[in-house]
Amino acid sequence: MSALRIAYFAHIFPSKSETWIYHEIDELRRLGCDVRVFASHIRPDGIPEELRRFAEITTYLPDQARSVVAGLHEIAHRSLL
Repeated sequence: MSALRIAYFAHIFPSKSETWIYHEIDELRRLGCDVRVFASHIRPDGIPEELRRFAEITTYLPDQARSVVAGLHEIAHRSLL
Protein backbone atom coordinates (compact mmCIF):
# COMPACT_ATOMS: atom_id res chain seq x y z
CA MET A 1 0.00 0.00 0.00
CA SER A 2 1.37 3.42 -0.89
CA ALA A 3 1.71 6.19 1.66
CA LEU A 4 -1.15 8.62 2.12
CA ARG A 5 -0.25 11.87 0.32
CA ILE A 6 -1.22 15.14 2.00
CA ALA A 7 -0.78 18.67 0.64
CA TYR A 8 -0.73 21.83 2.74
CA PHE A 9 -1.23 25.24 1.17
CA ALA A 10 0.29 28.33 2.77
CA HIS A 11 1.13 31.89 1.91
CA ILE A 12 4.58 32.02 3.55
CA PHE A 13 6.19 28.83 4.76
CA PRO A 14 7.93 28.11 7.02
CA SER A 15 6.89 30.92 9.31
CA LYS A 16 7.80 31.28 12.98
CA SER A 17 4.12 31.66 13.92
CA GLU A 18 2.93 28.33 12.50
CA THR A 19 4.23 25.99 15.20
CA TRP A 20 1.05 23.87 15.35
CA ILE A 21 1.46 23.03 11.65
CA TYR A 22 5.05 21.85 12.26
CA HIS A 23 3.89 19.48 14.98
CA GLU A 24 1.10 18.19 12.75
CA ILE A 25 3.42 17.65 9.77
CA ASP A 26 6.03 15.92 11.94
CA GLU A 27 3.38 13.54 13.31
CA LEU A 28 1.92 12.78 9.87
CA ARG A 29 5.40 12.03 8.52
CA ARG A 30 6.12 9.84 11.56
CA LEU A 31 2.97 7.88 10.68
CA GLY A 32 4.33 7.35 7.16
CA CYS A 33 2.41 10.00 5.22
CA ASP A 34 3.97 11.79 2.26
CA VAL A 35 3.46 15.45 3.20
CA ARG A 36 4.14 18.35 0.82
CA VAL A 37 3.63 22.07 1.28
CA PHE A 38 2.86 24.59 -1.45
CA ALA A 39 3.57 28.24 -0.67
CA SER A 40 2.31 31.10 -2.81
CA HIS A 41 5.14 33.39 -1.66
CA ILE A 42 8.83 33.02 -2.42
CA ARG A 43 11.03 31.15 0.07
CA PRO A 44 11.65 33.36 3.10
CA ASP A 45 15.16 34.59 3.84
CA GLY A 46 16.93 33.50 7.00
CA ILE A 47 15.00 30.35 7.81
CA PRO A 48 16.02 29.19 11.30
CA GLU A 49 17.97 25.91 11.38
CA GLU A 50 15.17 24.06 13.19
CA LEU A 51 12.68 24.93 10.40
CA ARG A 52 14.85 24.15 7.36
CA ARG A 53 13.52 20.61 7.11
CA PHE A 54 10.11 22.10 6.31
CA ALA A 55 11.53 24.24 3.51
CA GLU A 56 12.85 21.02 1.94
CA ILE A 57 9.29 19.66 1.52
CA THR A 58 7.87 22.97 0.28
CA THR A 59 7.27 23.93 -3.33
CA TYR A 60 7.49 27.70 -3.70
CA LEU A 61 5.24 29.00 -6.44
CA PRO A 62 7.00 31.79 -8.34
CA ASP A 63 5.02 34.70 -6.87
CA GLN A 64 1.63 35.78 -5.57
CA ALA A 65 0.53 37.00 -9.00
CA ARG A 66 0.56 33.46 -10.38
CA SER A 67 -2.95 32.40 -11.29
CA VAL A 68 -4.85 29.75 -9.37
CA VAL A 69 -5.12 27.70 -12.56
CA ALA A 70 -1.34 27.66 -13.00
CA GLY A 71 -0.88 26.64 -9.36
CA LEU A 72 -3.36 23.79 -9.70
CA HIS A 73 -1.64 22.68 -12.90
CA GLU A 74 1.67 22.48 -10.98
CA ILE A 75 0.07 20.34 -8.29
CA ALA A 76 -1.63 18.03 -10.78
CA HIS A 77 1.61 17.72 -12.73
CA ARG A 78 3.32 16.45 -9.57
CA SER A 79 0.56 13.84 -9.14
CA LEU A 80 -0.30 14.87 -5.61
CA LEU A 81 -4.06 15.00 -6.05
